[in-house]
Amino acid sequence: MSNSANLARIDAMAERDTTEYGIIESAVMETARGRWFLREYARKNRQADTILILKAIEKLATRTQDLGHSIDTEHIRRELADMAQAIASTRNEIGSIRADIEQEIQPTTASCELDSIVSATEKATSEILEAAEQVQETAWTMREQDIDEQACEKLDALATDIYTACSFQDLTGQRTDKVIKVLHYLEERINKMAQIWGAQSWHEGQIIS
Repeated sequence: MSNSANLARIDAMAERDTTEYGIIESAVMETARGRWFLREYARKNRQADTILILKAIEKLATRTQDLGHSIDTEHIRRELADMAQAIASTRNEIGSIRADIEQEIQPTTASCELDSIVSATEKATSEILEAAEQVQETAWTMREQDIDEQACEKLDALATDIYTACSFQDLTGQRTDKVIKVLHYLEERINKMAQIWGAQSWHEGQIIS
């Protein structure tokens, strides 16, 4: 099967999966328990996509190493240098987002800044979700005791709004985390390949952060 056919097949599957996912998600989101399940499922499986990406990259790197003696190593060295520079530039650009907002913080490496952003975001989201859970549990308890049904509905609705807002924040954090992990992994593999092909003469700042 040709590459174009494979890409078309993948696009069709992705479109179908997106449609089916939206239908199922809407059905599950109709209940408080369903929304809780989606949040917990996302939290427990947030690394699945990253693992698949890293495995694919590792497979590609291994294959490239196996072919090292039969290809133009000088060309590969130049490509690795370009890749390293692109990665460093990407990390610096993403890291500058926080630097622009928080000028008073002393700058560190871009990767540390990114890691800090993800860590702080996850911690804040987790604390907000825990508070929302307590609000919802309080509403359930009040409802079971026949205490002000209208107030219970209001509390439950507010908790649901918090869950919805945090779900978008959680997706953003997951995507940023994936970018960071892939960049780290690519840098590690590039360093190893550079050593294998005798590219240690590159300036250290181009390859190793």
